[in-house]
Amino acid sequence: MNERRNLFLLAFLIGSLTKWLPFVLWLVCVVPVGVCLYIGYDFYVVEHENGGAR
Repeated sequence: MNERRNLFLLAFLIGSLTKWLPFVLWLVCVVPVGVCLYIGYDFYVVEHENGGAR
């Protein structure tokens, strides 16, 4: 009986992993790229539109 319970627990954990894995991968891959692009754009705006540091 204990082995059967462990199999159900394992199936539940694998199901949870497959549900959350795309979201976690999106956070790890897409969000840092967006942050880097925003930081680069912010530096561009400061340098070209506001004159930058003088």
